[in-house]
Amino acid sequence: MKILRGTAVALLTAGLLFMFFRGIEITRVWGHIRNVHPGYLILFAVGLLVQQWLRGYRWAILLRPRKATIRTLTLMNFTLIGFLINSLLPGRLGEPARGILVARKEQFNAAHGLASVVLERLIDAIVVVSLFLLTLIFLPENLTGPLESMRITAAIALPLFLAAIIVFYLINRPGGSAWISRQILRLVKLVPSRHRERISGALLHFVEGLRVNLGTLEFIKLILSSFSIWLVVVPTYWLLFRPLGIEASLLEALLYYCILAMAASIPTPGMAGSLDAGSRMALVSILGADPNRAVAYTLVMHVLLILVLVTAGFFALTAEGVKLKGIRHIREET
Repeated sequence: MKILRGTAVALLTAGLLFMFFRGIEITRVWGHIRNVHPGYLILFAVGLLVQQWLRGYRWAILLRPRKATIRTLTLMNFTLIGFLINSLLPGRLGEPARGILVARKEQFNAAHGLASVVLERLIDAIVVVSLFLLTLIFLPENLTGPLESMRITAAIALPLFLAAIIVFYLINRPGGSAWISRQILRLVKLVPSRHRERISGALLHFVEGLRVNLGTLEFIKLILSSFSIWLVVVPTYWLLFRPLGIEASLLEALLYYCILAMAASIPTPGMAGSLDAGSRMALVSILGADPNRAVAYTLVMHVLLILVLVTAGFFALTAEGVKLKGIRHIREET
């Protein structure tokens, strides 16, 4: 089974990389890369590290009901360790691993660490899709065909995603979880009786998993930090467009970044192929960039992303006293 899965991932990665490099001129790509001033690279690196600090801050909010004294820097380090593991080992092991590792260090239940990571990913998915839909609505009228048709869908879908945030808030209010549970039990009566118990059990378990006992102020901090995680780096991605000759507004850069984030969720090693093909598609098809400039930008961005975060991940390993050799055994706990 592992061989089949590994072969499938390898073929997917190869296919996406073929799409990324197809039809480009290497000399022109290299010429564009050489024009990038180091100052843009430094700004991009700083933006990435600020984003990781915000991730640590947001994670601390989610874990506060379990342990109130975890430092943001500690959680930033474990976030970086998770990225490092994802870059070195197959199967996106870094996400569950960081939840288990931080639970071990801070001495609380590993299940709570894993649950916090799952909740992070769920919140990120809602935030990214909401930003994507919101950007589509506010972009200028002269959009390409696919984006114009997606704008109509966005106007309908965006309230649903914003409603998901409200439901999450209600679940964490006194009595809110019980009220949501009652509504679920009423709704499942519409389901055929043979499936009713299984579906209601799964939904009620899901609702219980969303309960993190946050007060209103903590909830506001959680939502603001979740949006900030994605918005804080958009200006650095946008500024990096300039030396590579890609014309785009800040709003278009946000649309590009949302597409990039969704493409990066495809589980390829180090985001190879998935991030690259998604970036080229967004830059060429949506922003109208020259393919050679799009590939040059993507290569610079992807190399910086890996170089900065993997290097920081190795520093984080040392700071937290984590050994890579022991991480392989974590798979048995997930």
